[in-house]
Amino acid sequence: EVRIGDTVIWDNGVKISRNTASLYAAKNPYVGNMGGNMKVAIALSISEKIGGFTNELHTDSEPYGWRLILKDNISSDKEASLKEEMTMNSYAILAVIDNLSYVTWEYKTDNGLQEFTIDKEAASSYAGRDIKSYDESPAELQKLMEMLKIN
Repeated sequence: EVRIGDTVIWDNGVKISRNTASLYAAKNPYVGNMGGNMKVAIALSISEKIGGFTNELHTDSEPYGWRLILKDNISSDKEASLKEEMTMNSYAILAVIDNLSYVTWEYKTDNGLQEFTIDKEAASSYAGRDIKSYDESPAELQKLMEMLKIN
């Protein structure tokens, strides 16, 4: 492993991108830690890519969830690409927040209020293995980020 300060730049023969290093540093064991969740959102540049949002946590009982409520209306012509962006970011979020089971996105379109949910089973199916295993090392998380085309 090679580090510059607290940032991993090389791990197990894999070059680690700045985005992956930031996300790895933001790993959060508990979705109930909203400050930790926001570090994950910042590392993924969610506000810049998708827009501003507010949050709701569903942590009274398992499965634990995080609802991101987008502030801006989404035009019909941008909904499909934005939904793809939300999906890929959900996979990354699920990978680095240990006890998180699902991410729900809520947003408004010309057709009214919309929502969709990505759970850890769907993320694991997409990734080809348990999504939670990708936060074991910077190199593993880099593989996921490349698969998601988030870098």
